[in-house]
Amino acid sequence: MERATVFLLQSSLSISEIAEKTGFSDATHMNKSFIKYRGINPSMLRDLKK
Repeated sequence: MERATVFLLQSSLSISEIAEKTGFSDATHMNKSFIKYRGINPSMLRDLKK
């Protein structure tokens, strides 16, 4: 999850690409896990960066 967070904040990769690079089966699975871990979805975290 930490690697996914770094990718979200420091790259322009799509969420699907990040899911693939961090070992998730797909973006939906990463999204659900990310919400459990961080309390927000990956898109919301990326929007906070702006």
